[in-house]
Amino acid sequence: MRLSSLVRHTARHLGRADRGLLPLPLAQAQALGRRAIVTTASAAEGTEASAHIHGHVQARLDYKRLAANLEDAIENVRKRFSDANPALVVELYERQAKTKHEINQLRAERNAIAKQLGQAKAQGLSTEAFDALRARGQELKTAISEQEDALEKLLVQLEVEAMKMPNDTHPDVPIGEEADSKVVASYGEQRAFDFEPKDHYDLATELQLLDTTTAAKVSGSKFVYLCNEAAMMELALVHWTLSKLRARGFTVWLPPDVAHYKMVEGCGFHPRGEATQIYSVANTDLCLAATSEITLAAMKSNEIVPTSSLPLKYAGFSHCFRTEIGHGGRLTRGIYRIHQFSKVEMFGFCADMEQSLRFFDEMVAIQTEMYQELGLHFQIVDMASGDLGNPAFRKFDILAWMPGRKEYGEISSMSMCTDYQARRLNIRHKQRKEDATQFVHTLNGTACAVPRLLISLLETYQQKDGSVVIPEVLRPYMGMQEVITPRKHSSSNDGLVGNLRKTGVIQTNAVYDAMKSVDRAKYMTSQSPDEEPLGPLSAYTDAPHPIGFNQTISAPHMHAHALELGYAAIQDVAKPRILDVGAGSGYLTACFGRLVEDREGRVFGLELLAPLAQFAHSNIARADSDLLDKGVVSVAQGNGWDGLPHEAPFHFIHVGAAADVPPQALMDQLSDGGRLVLPLDEERGGQVLVEITRHGGHFSQRKLMAVCYVPLTLAFAALTTLALTSSLANAAGESLQSLPTVRHCVHRALREQGSVNLIVTMKRGTDEVLNQADQGEFASRGDKIESLSHD
Repeated sequence: MRLSSLVRHTARHLGRADRGLLPLPLAQAQALGRRAIVTTASAAEGTEASAHIHGHVQARLDYKRLAANLEDAIENVRKRFSDANPALVVELYERQAKTKHEINQLRAERNAIAKQLGQAKAQGLSTEAFDALRARGQELKTAISEQEDALEKLLVQLEVEAMKMPNDTHPDVPIGEEADSKVVASYGEQRAFDFEPKDHYDLATELQLLDTTTAAKVSGSKFVYLCNEAAMMELALVHWTLSKLRARGFTVWLPPDVAHYKMVEGCGFHPRGEATQIYSVANTDLCLAATSEITLAAMKSNEIVPTSSLPLKYAGFSHCFRTEIGHGGRLTRGIYRIHQFSKVEMFGFCADMEQSLRFFDEMVAIQTEMYQELGLHFQIVDMASGDLGNPAFRKFDILAWMPGRKEYGEISSMSMCTDYQARRLNIRHKQRKEDATQFVHTLNGTACAVPRLLISLLETYQQKDGSVVIPEVLRPYMGMQEVITPRKHSSSNDGLVGNLRKTGVIQTNAVYDAMKSVDRAKYMTSQSPDEEPLGPLSAYTDAPHPIGFNQTISAPHMHAHALELGYAAIQDVAKPRILDVGAGSGYLTACFGRLVEDREGRVFGLELLAPLAQFAHSNIARADSDLLDKGVVSVAQGNGWDGLPHEAPFHFIHVGAAADVPPQALMDQLSDGGRLVLPLDEERGGQVLVEITRHGGHFSQRKLMAVCYVPLTLAFAALTTLALTSSLANAAGESLQSLPTVRHCVHRALREQGSVNLIVTMKRGTDEVLNQADQGEFASRGDKIESLSHD
């Protein structure tokens, strides 16, 4: 077998890298570090024996330390139930060292003979002496070749056996197999049910949250489609988790989902063999990553990082792929064990044991805090020596109580790997150029394994009627929905509004009555106000829907949320005044009208596009004409960012389109105590709904929830505004900067596309408007578009 094939073939003996551990007292850890077998030597020591196997993972053990602590190493292997053979490793190391010494002696003798032969004539050697020296030189050449072959075989065998060696074991780790693991902490209480709790699969099936049948048809068994609230809850869990980690100083990464074999092996996973949990990509040296631990660790492979930069705190969100060979049975049905799932992983690079322990404590605290905030009952388990996996010095798992399964299930784990992975990935650190390099320490821990958390939450928060309460911390990421109810396709407006109240989105009688009195179906015409309203299946489903003009009518739960915010702002106000920016179909404007009609209030709908303003007015005239007749509601066409200053002040302003910053004109039109609600673009991406309250001459702001509004088509909005306000010819006397909506859109276009491409984008998006003017007018009017990017 070729050398490269042999090394790759034997890599299957590596143990899998698991996660989880507990902190130990610093003094004890430091003392242990001084006598550790595999984990504390300088990066320059003990690597010569494996350095020749280029392109493959090398164990990089400290063989001298191993030999000096052989009995400890044998005991460590015994209590970890490992097939490693420390005595054989030491024997092979000593044999290769002896063989190297013999080769060096033979080379020295051969070099001396070569020197003598070169000086034979000058020294007057006889023919007999010359022939004898030459013969001895040939013998030495043959002997060296044979010894080099023997050394090559020894080095390969040594590397194979060295790769089997596990990490050292923390002295407090329970000795034994998984059943011997010890619970070291417990949080929360098992919930008492007055009914027989269902397992997550039955719950999710009845609530239409997943589809394994279709997934099996498309991808095979143990795959899943998540849908409806389950899909939203996955995104909520991930966003919530990453936000917490980012606030604690973690750098957030979205790493690749594939990695080279050597990176997988370097982390302690074995990518080959019948029992492997790793998917390989055919005809490549790539694997699908089983966890972002692999791709995060590998980022620093073969690098020397500055000591002052440590610790490096990374958080990675990725898809994870596992074969799950050998797992089956009733307790693995549903999504407990699947081939593909999403996970947020914490990973750390540290300088030494002391720093590693501090960082480990931080990650443990994060895990504990998160699962407490989710309201789970869980245990922290110190995993026994036989369940550590080769890389872990110590690990513990976090097990949550799953009422439907009637047992604890693993939702997270945490591993301290000292320098085990760093040696195999060759990750070192030093501060000064003249310093010796040291291997870093690595740690990894699960922050959010989505399927396991979904199981825990569904089973823990289930209700007798088959519904599931959404944990409070996730509601801002799920449109403030409070309950997942059995999905019923409403055939009436009353049914739709009733479901919104049942799920907790509608909380007040005032909003409930307002939405009941405005039939959503009558506002859901498409493309043209002349078309017939849509049928009940579309009108009474809690989802957005196109209404033409590149616009949508928002999902009913978002309208309900806006109405609840509006009612909170005006409930103690006589004759309240509301401005609805972005009237669209007119539906929400009409609902606001019903909210204030008995209190002599006024609602003003404002729409940028003249056709949509007419559309909203026509819908209200057809469906709720009394609101127009009594003067409760009116709809105007105009620039939403300017508001309606002649109708101000307003007690509540609602904006249905995202902005970079809150428009000052709208803030100025608030009454004292008035509130402005609008979505804002966030610098790091995404949008957040904010509420701004006026307090005399200053304003306060609070974030409400993450949202996703249909983005403006920038060039279309800019040029359409020009066309609707006046033609370019008639606007020649005005500065472009005097048109706030255009200015806002140009700002965004410049930021996202650059000034060079702005005119091109405008032309492509709105040929009809460009027919009214040529591009030269911008320059002739002194409108320096480029200058806007520097304002």
